[in-house]
Amino acid sequence: MYRTLVCLTVEHKAWVIPLSAFICWLSCQITFYLLGQARQSREWSVLV
Repeated sequence: MYRTLVCLTVEHKAWVIPLSAFICWLSCQITFYLLGQARQSREWSVLV
């Protein structure tokens, strides 16, 4: 845990950490949106 904290605070620029968190959040939002779209389609009921 300490190694990870040191790596994030010392070896990276300050703007990289919020950018990576935003990209992770955005990809999760897109995934759940696409999953919702797939569940509403007719093909989803055939696959499940």
